[in-house]
Amino acid sequence: TKHEYLMSFIHHFSKLQIKKKRFKHFYFIGILWTSVLHYYAHHYYYSNLLLHDTTRNQNKVSLNQFSCLILLYIHLCRRLYECNFVHNWSSNGMMHIAGYIVGVLHYLLLPLIFLSFHDSNEKRSKHSCIDTNSCK
Repeated sequence: TKHEYLMSFIHHFSKLQIKKKRFKHFYFIGILWTSVLHYYAHHYYYSNLLLHDTTRNQNKVSLNQFSCLILLYIHLCRRLYECNFVHNWSSNGMMHIAGYIVGVLHYLLLPLIFLSFHDSNEKRSKHSCIDTNSCK
């Protein structure tokens, strides 16, 4: 019956586990992806800056976005270092494959969130105010 197939699927799915040592894949994938996005953001930011392109001002990568990518890159490098040289993994530590997939997706999508943020008023962002409503 359908109920038996569903219970069988749930039983087999719950056994899909991988070693926790693979946790470092999150950070390695994140470093590679952030590096690619950082390269393109850097190229786009400085090409617009050098060309003084005001017609594409709405699509310009801001210095805040650029800084967020740099800070994320530093964070990911630190976490990868901790996974490789500081943390002592147990030989029988396991995690579910769904947690692994969510972790990989998290570090693939996180840099895109920083790039999707756009300052509504660049003059205010130059004053280094966190809350743009308090800038005058």
